Amino acid sequence: MIKILFLWFFLYLAFKTIGPIMKIFKINQSIKKKKSKENFHRKISKMDIQDAEFEET
Repeated sequence: MIKILFLWFFLYLAFKTIGPIMKIFKINQSIKKKKSKENFHRKISKMDIQDAEFEET
């Protein structure tokens, strides 16, 4: 009986600590994704893109 209560208490604590850890992990992923998008847009804006000229024949 004591073993079951101890196991239940351990599982309860494990589930309570996993929640905040997962939130931090998701926040870190969203920050990395946002930085990569910003980096991509910065590289695109630095490119010297000229209008293409087409000859009609």
